[in-house]
Amino acid sequence: MGMNMYENDISEQDKVIQAKTDPDIRNKFIDENMAFVLKSAYYALNRYVDDHDEEWSTALLAFNEAIDAWSEEGGSGFYSFAQLVIKRRLLNQIRTTQRYRNEIQTEPQVLEGDMDQEEDPTAFQMEVRSSVAALSAENRNQRLADEIDALEEALAWYPIDFFDLEHASPKAGKTKEACTMLILKLYRNKELYRKMRESKSLPVKELLQGTKIHKKIPERHRRFIIASAEILHGDYPILQEYLRYVKEL
Repeated sequence: MGMNMYENDISEQDKVIQAKTDPDIRNKFIDENMAFVLKSAYYALNRYVDDHDEEWSTALLAFNEAIDAWSEEGGSGFYSFAQLVIKRRLLNQIRTTQRYRNEIQTEPQVLEGDMDQEEDPTAFQMEVRSSVAALSAENRNQRLADEIDALEEALAWYPIDFFDLEHASPKAGKTKEACTMLILKLYRNKELYRKMRESKSLPVKELLQGTKIHKKIPERHRRFIIASAEILHGDYPILQEYLRYVKEL
């Protein structure tokens, strides 16, 4: 699967070169490559990350750094170079974190459950809450990884790759609104959803009945609409949070 998913005629090299000097182009370029950053982080860590993780911020910063550091004379394409930078930064972060943890000595009273009565219990309570929060975040990450694995299996029949969805999602406001209407129709109409699953394709003709939406929209954003419908109909509570706006219409 190719990492560069741009639909226009601007080359990979030109995009990066423009992003080096233009903040608006850089921000758009980074936004368009969120799926690439996510996949690169997965390859580096062998686990999924999301925007709640510190590793996600590290990966984004590394991608931004790669924009500044890459040059055509380097001999490798930008995406190969960026993936390497992301991997290096994440592995360095892991080594630094592990070294820091090894240097910290736990206070005996924390292990023994014995606190000086004159001590302010706030610090201890904060430590407990921090541990619980870290455990909750770890559990959420594991649940999210399980949901993505299950969704990938469901999408493979169409076939759709989960990591392509970032590029398949609509960007323009009107297009996003039109896709939302079609997703909502698939969510509410069980017969349409059943037909989509049985045929492993989007029932465009039936989906557009009663709407003024041009057929090019479901054709161009087929993967995003199908994946969204599968998420809303399936057992994906965390992924459904990202589509809450559809249910609330």
